[in-house]
Formats: sequence, C-alpha cells, structure tokens
Amino acid sequence: MKKQVICTITSLLLSLGVSFAQESPSEEDFYKIVTPPVPEGILLEVGGMTTLPDGRLAIGTRRG
Repeated sequence: MKKQVICTITSLLLSLGVSFAQESPSEEDFYKIVTPPVPEGILLEVGGMTTLPDGRLAIGTRRG
C-alpha cells in the first residue's frame, strides 16, 4: 500500500514538472503577424480588411 502511494505521488510530481516545462503557444504560432506601412499623419482605425486577388492587403478605415 505504501509503495503504491509513493509511486502515485512520484508520477504526479513528474507529470507536473513536464507540464510546466512546456511553453504555451503564442499568437504567432497560429497567425502570421504583419504590420502594414501607414502614411505619415494618418490615424489608422481599421474597420475592415480583405486580401485582393493579387495578394495585396486592402484596408478600410473608420475615418474615411
């Protein structure tokens, strides 16, 4: 009985150590993050985005 308890506790401690050793995935692991160039003097408040057929990104702003 005592041996079984020791084995159980040891297993739990080992698995706990492995789970803390793994790094949590970040947003960059799932999505490509790109910062588009913004002209000077423009306050960019994005209201919509789409990819054009030629691969360029079109951004619609809230301010016009």
